[in-house]
Amino acid sequence: MPNHAPSFAARYRDLRRRVGVALAATAVVAGAVVTGCSSGSDGSATTTTEATVTTSADDGGEVVTEPGPVTVGVGEQVTLELRSNPTTGYSWELTAAPDTSVVRVVSDEYVPPAEQIPGAGGSQRIVVEGVSPGTATLDFGYLRPWESGTPPAETASFQFTVT
Repeated sequence: MPNHAPSFAARYRDLRRRVGVALAATAVVAGAVVTGCSSGSDGSATTTTEATVTTSADDGGEVVTEPGPVTVGVGEQVTLELRSNPTTGYSWELTAAPDTSVVRVVSDEYVPPAEQIPGAGGSQRIVVEGVSPGTATLDFGYLRPWESGTPPAETASFQFTVT
């Protein structure tokens, strides 16, 4: 009876091809990550996003999922929703106190992903309310609270106009 199992050389060639494909895919992903990063003033890598995308919240309010300009009326609330993964130790924190006479942070909570996979990220939802007409900026950093003096891994800036 003949042996139809692949030879050692055939298995080795197949393994090398698979490893090559995996390395190429890793290089593409790494290139995309590096392209999305910029260098901070101290040479550290930071990522900043500037486009604004909005949807509707369950309570009928606006949900902003990307940094940028936000307009809200006095007494109205808007939810800022930023991708977050606290299993890495990072969370979004204000890097400077906002003008609380114009806007105030009502709540800040982490919402896990719909599918519970260990280590998977969800989103951090920060509800902001317009207090009085004016402008205020909320600057956030994606930080590990115990790493004082370390620049944020990412930044997000929201320019609020309260009407």
